[in-house]
Amino acid sequence: MLDPCKPEPTVVIIGAGMAGLSAAHRLVQCGFQNLTILEATD
Repeated sequence: MLDPCKPEPTVVIIGAGMAGLSAAHRLVQCGFQNLTILEATD
């Protein structure tokens, strides 16, 4: 769980395949909200 007194880190995930989406899903479950997912075709 994140400490509400500390600023939330920005997380960048490279790749929108199964691994990238799974990582994003798990981070959201752990309380992270500031996520960016980058894909090569973007």
